[in-house]
Amino acid sequence: MQQPLPSVPYFILLRRAEKRPVTDVWPITLNDPLPVVPVPLLAVAADVLLDLQLALATIYDLLGLDLGIDCTQPPMVPLTSPEVAFVEERLRAAGLRQ
Repeated sequence: MQQPLPSVPYFILLRRAEKRPVTDVWPITLNDPLPVVPVPLLAVAADVLLDLQLALATIYDLLGLDLGIDCTQPPMVPLTSPEVAFVEERLRAAGLRQ
C-alpha cells in the first residue's frame, strides 16, 4: 500500500486487473454496515454495485446461520471494550441477552 491503512480490524479490498497494483480499500469497524462496492466485470463494462450488507444478511437468513451460533458464549475473536459494548447492546436488543 502506498499510504498507511487506518487502524481498523476489517477491510474490503478490490483490485482491478487493468489498474494493478492499485487497490481500492474500504475500512470497516464492527459497528459499521458493510458497504456497497463497485464490482468490475470487464474493463469495457460498467461496474456492478454489490451491496455487501444485503448479501451477508440474505445468506445468513437463507442458511439459518443464527441456529448454529451460540450467542450466550463470548465471541472467539478479540474485541476492544467499545466493540464488546456494541455487541452486548445488539444482543440485548435482539432479546439474546438480559
